[in-house]
Amino acid sequence: VQNILDATLPQGSTQDLLAEMLRRTRAALHGDNATVLLLHDDDQLMAVASDGAEDVVEAGQAVPVGEGVIGRIAISKTGTVLDVTSASCNDPLVSTTIRTIAGVPLRIRDRLVGVMYVGSSTAHQFTADDLLVLRLVAERAAVAIERIGLHEMERSSRIAAEEAVQAKTMFLAMVSHELRSPLQAILGAVQVLKKSAALPRQMETFVDLIARNARTQSRLVSDLVDMSRIATGHL
Repeated sequence: VQNILDATLPQGSTQDLLAEMLRRTRAALHGDNATVLLLHDDDQLMAVASDGAEDVVEAGQAVPVGEGVIGRIAISKTGTVLDVTSASCNDPLVSTTIRTIAGVPLRIRDRLVGVMYVGSSTAHQFTADDLLVLRLVAERAAVAIERIGLHEMERSSRIAAEEAVQAKTMFLAMVSHELRSPLQAILGAVQVLKKSAALPRQMETFVDLIARNARTQSRLVSDLVDMSRIATGHL
């Protein structure tokens, strides 16, 4: 058991950890394959990793909880050993060459999250000790799946937040540019009008009003530019 659960297991993605754990479990229990299935929102169990039955994972098939060999393992309390040679045990998630399966449910605080099983294509008889080993491995796998899932969720949230900040910064930069150009044109036109001798005296008040408001808007645009630079660390 220690060889399966020791600290040298990969600390990366769920897929990497499960692949190594399944390889070790298959070797320890002398099986022909070892597979993990995870529960999806629609109460369907789908194979996500396997050592020796990769075709089951690639097929992308699913089975409801409680149905087929895998579904029966899922609803068992502590796991079970099953003879899958009979027609009643037909299951699309189990290779047709498999004759015997030892499987246990994956649970996190009594919540079903999946199934782990080891299959044998010979008349090999899995023992109670084999099932105990599988339960211990399943407990570690369930905890690891939850831990890595939380880490990946946190990482996704952080990336989403960073992308939102970047989008906001780009929007501010674009708006600032689009506003600054016409404001500069307005202020330039105001200066020309104020220097014009032909400007009626009664119009000077309106020209001054335009100038004041244009300068106010220009300051607001400058503030937007500064906010954009602060957000990107360039100020």
